[in-house]
Amino acid sequence: MHRVLSGMRSSDRNRSLAGSMRAVSVALLLGAVAVLIGMQPAEPDGELWPALFALVPALVSLAWLVVSGNRVAGIAFLLLGALSAYGYTFELLSPTTHRTTNAFALELIKIALIMGVGPSRSVARGIPWSIAGYIAGEVAVRLGAAQVGGTVRFDVTPLVVLLAVVGLRTYVFAITRSTTRAIETLHVAARDEQLSQVRWQTEVKAAALLHDTVLSHLSSMASATTGPVSAPMRLALEGDLQTLESGDWLSTPPPRELDEGDWPDEFWGVVQTARRWGLDVNLTGDPGSIETLDAARATAVALAVQQCLLNVIQHAGVTRAEVVVSGSAAAATVMVNDAGAGFVVSQTNPDRLGLRRSVRDRIESIGGTVQVWSTPGRGTSIVLSVPLLQEDPFPTAMGRVS
Repeated sequence: MHRVLSGMRSSDRNRSLAGSMRAVSVALLLGAVAVLIGMQPAEPDGELWPALFALVPALVSLAWLVVSGNRVAGIAFLLLGALSAYGYTFELLSPTTHRTTNAFALELIKIALIMGVGPSRSVARGIPWSIAGYIAGEVAVRLGAAQVGGTVRFDVTPLVVLLAVVGLRTYVFAITRSTTRAIETLHVAARDEQLSQVRWQTEVKAAALLHDTVLSHLSSMASATTGPVSAPMRLALEGDLQTLESGDWLSTPPPRELDEGDWPDEFWGVVQTARRWGLDVNLTGDPGSIETLDAARATAVALAVQQCLLNVIQHAGVTRAEVVVSGSAAAATVMVNDAGAGFVVSQTNPDRLGLRRSVRDRIESIGGTVQVWSTPGRGTSIVLSVPLLQEDPFPTAMGRVS
């Protein structure tokens, strides 16, 4: 039962519990009718059938409550139900029957008033309705008994039923509160995880940008011959400063419109920049594979390829590199090859931030993978694989926990 209730929403629990209790109330009133019909043959000297008419107001008002479920219907059931209990007692406790107020037939209508709860916004707020039903039933029966001189005795059964109803509603209310808190905790955890993911991606992007701009160009200037800075290097430094100052690197670039068969502007610009730096880049493959990437992934791939080409210039000791682009239904792949000095991947120096920050971290931050093969004296191959679509770890359906 706990598992079933905890899997329901609070409003669903309230409606389900109230509906079940009203159904029990209907059954109890019909049971009172059946008991009265069964008692009539045993009372040849008394006419009990008028008590059936006394139950009509309770049955009608309860039917209205079941259909509408509004507050007016709830109050009407309490009042008309109490009137029916009074009339039922008046007819049942005639001076010749020797019955008391704790008779089984009277218990049925009193319990029906306890179970026929009115509308409430929460499970706990239904408790006053049950208490009001208990009081109305007891008062009406005692008044009816006093009217005909019947014997009044304390009836424990309706009180036990009332306590059971209060206990059940308290239990369901406790489950509702615990479930609500658990859902709120999950929402907070999901939000914190999203913020952590965004923060990590921003840090990766910032570290990669810093290496791509300031560190890379400072390294190039340090290794250059003495004298004035070349025009291409000066333009590159000015572009770096504008990028850092504007903060545009934090936002996702707008979608680009490309003609069929052309390389994406951003990707082509990276290749052209490497060529201006003196590297002979042989670009082959399928341009459409890059075009299928969204703006954020395409930018990440272009910047990662730029770093790979810069590594060739700085470390490979050759002036030629090959960039091969391919794709599938699931991912776009870019391979950067050179026949230069190579290195032992497992012995890469920690200060080689380019491969780690600008390539590996950047590609992995968008759900891609990086594979590096290198042999000293025989060159290096780097394969970047990026999925066309990245699944959201926090889909909108979680935010609808209700």
